Amino acid sequence: MALLDEAALELAALDRAQIARTEAVPAIAPLPPVHTVIWPADRFTPETVSQLGVEAWTALARYGPDPYSFGEALGIYGDGHESPRSSVRAGQMRRYREDPQALRREDLAAWSLLEVHARVHKRLQSRPVEDVRVDFEGGYGTREDVEEDRHAVSAAEAIAVAAERGTLSPRVGLRLKPLSRHATGRAVRTLELFFDTLAGAIKSTIAVGDRHAWPSWGGAPGELVLTLPRVSLPEQVSTAARLLELLETRHRWPRGRIRMELVVETTPALFDEAGRCALPRLVRAAGGRCVAVHLGSEDLAQACGLAPEVADGQHPLSDLARGLLRLALGGTQVTLSDDTTGPLPEGPHPEDPSLSAKQRADNLAAVHRAWRLGHAQILHALRSGLYQGWDRHGSQLPVRYAANHRFFLERFDDAAAKLRELLTRATSAPVPDRHGDDARRGQRLLDFVRRAHRCGAVGRTALEKVGLEPHELDQPRFVALVAERREAALEGSDPELT
Repeated sequence: MALLDEAALELAALDRAQIARTEAVPAIAPLPPVHTVIWPADRFTPETVSQLGVEAWTALARYGPDPYSFGEALGIYGDGHESPRSSVRAGQMRRYREDPQALRREDLAAWSLLEVHARVHKRLQSRPVEDVRVDFEGGYGTREDVEEDRHAVSAAEAIAVAAERGTLSPRVGLRLKPLSRHATGRAVRTLELFFDTLAGAIKSTIAVGDRHAWPSWGGAPGELVLTLPRVSLPEQVSTAARLLELLETRHRWPRGRIRMELVVETTPALFDEAGRCALPRLVRAAGGRCVAVHLGSEDLAQACGLAPEVADGQHPLSDLARGLLRLALGGTQVTLSDDTTGPLPEGPHPEDPSLSAKQRADNLAAVHRAWRLGHAQILHALRSGLYQGWDRHGSQLPVRYAANHRFFLERFDDAAAKLRELLTRATSAPVPDRHGDDARRGQRLLDFVRRAHRCGAVGRTALEKVGLEPHELDQPRFVALVAERREAALEGSDPELT
């Protein structure tokens, strides 16, 4: 008897286990927004998102008006690299305007600097804010109940107005106080007031279960997300999920209309009482609602007993937490986000035409210090596999996009060449490789290219290097993309030859 027949029962059980595992843990995560702006509830108005964009644009124009001053602000000319002389700068900028690809071949560093600044400039003109969380925790603090009630109502009304005007970010939500023994009542009250007010303001009733009937603009926000801080127990997550389900039923919204994010900032969120990694269990408790897990590295470091001066997100314990997030949740549909990035880029003197030269220099130095630190921290998170982060001020957005653009541009040519080669080989192979090394490498490279395009680091010209059409980026699976190409090639071939 053949070995396959002798071990038929065991092999069938293995196959069932693998199918169950694949269904339980999807291999492809949705692309996250580049950032989430955390904004205090008492200051949120219909103009907040637009104002953040204006602040970002103003900060770039004031403190990094040209590529070279911006590069100096980000620390690109550190470690012995000097900024080029004015005559060299003029030549590089002229070359970039006339033939950017030629400059890229001749001087990649100069091209990268000019390209990053141009792309940041363009992004801040189009859609600078991707995600906003109205904050009832953190900087909002503890208020009288009547005051928080009022802010829950006013924030929801402001979101509805901004959505109607078309000025809201694609994703929006709120961060509650934690579902702890002493704050749960307050958190639930805020949650109810916020979504009841929002439902009334948008005046939309959608048949339960009809996900596609919900409008994304013209009166209703796009993605709605609840951020749950200081998670330590699965019961906190499951309770929050049940609260959202009740609210959706109340307002006849589709089930799952409100998504959930968890903030990891306590040690029980990482390890349970038996020493097991708690992250997968916390995510499962959300009942399919959890779309992201955020790292609160500063609070986590303090929970571990570190002194305040080293609880800045750069301690090895923070890197360990980032690694645990990636190891436990990488390869799932849960996206991962890093913490806020350093001090706010603000000078000691309010900007005013009457400032002295010394005061302007003080402001410039303070903003550049904050930008340099933020740029380094964002790059560190990107290298750790956390492609999203928190911002708290519009002047942080130029650095957010600059770091993302640098990260992807510096690696894009190599990734593009490898992905093109893998796509060509897989499409023309006699037998498609669905599970081998090429398929795994192709998936990793496709994820990278899709993220580079998603954040705005590359455009259509760069995709041509990969041999990808823009519509093909909608296909997140490498093996499925290869299958589509193989099918198209077969349909376009001569029947007599096939």
